[in-house]
Amino acid sequence: MHPTFESLQRDMAVAVDFLLTSLDAREMPCMHSFPDGACERSAALLAVALARKYSRAQVVYIKGRNEDTNELHFWVEVNDTVLDPTAHQFPYFSAPLLCERPSPLEEIFHRDEIHLQPEVSTDLPYNSNGRWEITLEAMYAAILAVDP
Repeated sequence: MHPTFESLQRDMAVAVDFLLTSLDAREMPCMHSFPDGACERSAALLAVALARKYSRAQVVYIKGRNEDTNELHFWVEVNDTVLDPTAHQFPYFSAPLLCERPSPLEEIFHRDEIHLQPEVSTDLPYNSNGRWEITLEAMYAAILAVDP
């Protein structure tokens, strides 16, 4: 399946709704206050789910760093489309961000690391109160359920 802007928009809307309502997701560290402070896990879960759905697309998990404050932010890119399910934790966004590259947040958070498989290259699957797999599978199923 090839991702379109519209399909990615649908996918992210489903993922954000899932992250707001899933008890398993909210029991993972930092997820109870979604979107505030929940970008690392939210983006990783979304990246893995989208990589499964769009196996031929380039799906990457981006870690950005504010060089002045050392603050971190995480988002997803599918080919040249930015998906930031927690952009609205910042005062200048009222909703999750979906746009073509580059993300406007890159003015603040410069690319620090790019991961093709966050479930392999980070400790998130092991540091999520035992909820990683069940949350990932449920999010993936929710995303697939809205396909036309």
